[in-house]
Amino acid sequence: MDGPGIFDGINLNPILGPVEIGACMATLFLGCAFVQAYVYYEDVQKDHWAIKTLVGAELVFQTAHVVSMCIAAYTMTITNYGQPQTLIALPRSSDVAVILSPFTAFGVQSFFTYRLYRLSSSLPLPIFCFALAVTRLVLVFPVGIAGFSMTDVTSYEHTWGGVITALLVISAVCDLSITAGLCYHLCNQRRSAHPNTSLLVNKIIVWTIETGLATGLTEVVQLICFLTMQNYIWIGIYSISTGIYLNSLLTALNRRKKVRKGSPEVHEFSSVENSTTVSTYPDEGVSATHGLIVALA
Repeated sequence: MDGPGIFDGINLNPILGPVEIGACMATLFLGCAFVQAYVYYEDVQKDHWAIKTLVGAELVFQTAHVVSMCIAAYTMTITNYGQPQTLIALPRSSDVAVILSPFTAFGVQSFFTYRLYRLSSSLPLPIFCFALAVTRLVLVFPVGIAGFSMTDVTSYEHTWGGVITALLVISAVCDLSITAGLCYHLCNQRRSAHPNTSLLVNKIIVWTIETGLATGLTEVVQLICFLTMQNYIWIGIYSISTGIYLNSLLTALNRRKKVRKGSPEVHEFSSVENSTTVSTYPDEGVSATHGLIVALA
């Protein structure tokens, strides 16, 4: 006669499901990032070395993060199969993934903060956003290190719940503040821009909203799940959030090619770090605005 199943009374869907789906989605986003990185490095001659290094470093950190999450998923579903008592705590590889993840987010947030500074020529908001990015970076390390001594997720969340909530709120505020700041200053530029440039600005505003909301809303959803659900769904979202950050960076870099094609008047394109742009527009004000927009793109 068959005995009771080892998993009777245990709903594994909100436990193993988010980890497995998160690892699969993280792998998918990593593949997209490598494709975008290939496109980026094909036409990267005029970019500053710092941007090239940033992209390479982000790929290294994200690859290590995804590998760690895949190992965690394998450990929970294969290695520890038949041992439901092990599911009350996360594998050590997931703690490694947590420690690696802030580097990706910090690099992307710093990049867009620098864009905000170049566009606004003002320090207060960029300094505020950069301070938030640094704070998030610092807060993640104790959370990740504490995970190595975790005995169960419930007590871990009870002890570190306030810090986790703070870093998710800080990250969301940082992303949304950068997006709002970029859109505000782009809208100001559009008012006095040449008609052709206005169309270009409109495109950049839409792209800015897309990339900014992708990361900001991911953090908001993760925060809601963490505060309202007693399961691992927030961990699954956390595992893919860095992939969204990396792809938003690469998307912003690669979209500059579309700006070039859509703006034939510009015969020398410059990156964010080298914003000296030559335009055929005769009006000095229009030329300056156009150069500023091209520097952002």
